[in-house]
Amino acid sequence: MPRRNVTLVIVATLLLSGAVDERPADGGSDGGAAPLGITALTHSLDTRPRRVAVAPFDGDAHPDVLVLTSRTTVTESDQLLMLSGQGDGAFAAGFDYEVAPPESPIGVNPAFGDVDGDSDLDILLCNSPYFGNGTRLNDGQGDFNTWMSWNFFGGAATDVVLFDRDGDDDLDVFFVEIDLGPYVCLGEGNGNGLFTALGFNFFSGGDSASQVAAGELNGDDSPDLGVASQGGISLAMTVAGAPVGVAFTEILDGGFRDLAFGDVTGDGLVDVVATSPLTHQVVVIPATAVGVFGAPVWHTVGRRPTMMVLADLDGDTVLDVACTNEGDASVSLLLSDGAGSFEPFAKHAVGRSPLDIAVGDLDGDGDLDLVTSSGLDRTLSVLLNGTVP
Repeated sequence: MPRRNVTLVIVATLLLSGAVDERPADGGSDGGAAPLGITALTHSLDTRPRRVAVAPFDGDAHPDVLVLTSRTTVTESDQLLMLSGQGDGAFAAGFDYEVAPPESPIGVNPAFGDVDGDSDLDILLCNSPYFGNGTRLNDGQGDFNTWMSWNFFGGAATDVVLFDRDGDDDLDVFFVEIDLGPYVCLGEGNGNGLFTALGFNFFSGGDSASQVAAGELNGDDSPDLGVASQGGISLAMTVAGAPVGVAFTEILDGGFRDLAFGDVTGDGLVDVVATSPLTHQVVVIPATAVGVFGAPVWHTVGRRPTMMVLADLDGDTVLDVACTNEGDASVSLLLSDGAGSFEPFAKHAVGRSPLDIAVGDLDGDGDLDLVTSSGLDRTLSVLLNGTVP
């Protein structure tokens, strides 16, 4: 696919206090004072950004931002756009690739990882009816022109994650598709960018499954799986090398959007964290022992939280939570106190109806920054962290 240059316009706005100028929210909370000395930068695009990821895709030491865009008219295409990080929070113009043409009824969902063993990050794309499902291989300099097709399902994937299922150092794929099921699907990585189908399991957690997660929960050195849906949060404890027939068990009823695994309580155990748009909350299901979970703890954030990341934002070695609030154009920060709770949350203004969030050290100062996407405003909002590591 030919590459095309992308024009990038940058507008900078400084927020010293982190105060948010927003419409009154129907639900959620206004939050407290900003704890991280956030500086906000707005990057304007000529298309609608949807999914974002941060990593050094072009082989230098500076994290880049990869953006999956949505078409703006019926004659346009979905694009994959890379913005080359300069190490100071600014980006150089990158390239874009067509990933879903105008005639395609739905877009694609990405995952990122080294799937061909050459130590750079590649892009796995699910749910592209025109190009099929496959991988764009990175040449080590941010060129993703090589396409590897691995079509082994025909449904509509809502989310996809890469993980090493069997300990062979080749990344495998786990995704949930709702068009034919819902089904959870596993693919075995072949180490060259291609995947072989392992199987499709019917998922009983509802036909609105939205996000998947993979991580070690029960201490057996085999990544476990999770699915968030409008029906609840379901987990499957897997065994390394076991067949695909893993059983999912619902651990919490309710409607959820995003899901992640990580130690946010500071006790060394892996917790389950999810966003609940209808209740305007983030829920933490704390691990009380390895693979054993206690009662959920609910934390009010902004209006309609959707996507989130877990990262150590304040430098205390304990994971914190940052989530986008679709209903009030903001990001909420829940900073862990390291003792099982969180400091009063703070909100920062971003573009309207933020669709995704990613984390990385974009300005090279040693702490982690945030970037969100706004399709309505056609902007990326970068929140530069002022924490001294």
